[in-house]
Amino acid sequence: MDYASLPYNKDLASLETILREADRAGGYCVHGKTPSLMSRLEVQGVGTVALPVQEAQIRSLIEVAERAPYGKGQSTVLDTTVRDCWQIDRTDVEVGGIGWAEAVSALMGRVTDGMGPIATKLEASPYKLLV
Repeated sequence: MDYASLPYNKDLASLETILREADRAGGYCVHGKTPSLMSRLEVQGVGTVALPVQEAQIRSLIEVAERAPYGKGQSTVLDTTVRDCWQIDRTDVEVGGIGWAEAVSALMGRVTDGMGPIATKLEASPYKLLV
């Protein structure tokens, strides 16, 4: 295939601009150690969840959850032989506790440094809680 004959994807122009402004290489993976915190997990309809999670609370979490699908190509599929878990939407979950915000901020700083110049716009936000 002749790559010169491929049509230009104008939707990626902003990504091209960001990549051209890069002044150093970044990694695709960042690793390290972060001290464990006594975080607080609150779930709407369940309350404060003990960590490690107790079996009775797992049942309570499942009661307010829905089956978790997964992406397969362009489709979203529900198949418990592939993904046998439950999900709770982020709007129903709150994570916090003493030092939580500071620890996440420090972690994001390390990720930003490791990923390179493009990573300066990274921020962490929960997606879903999987049970």
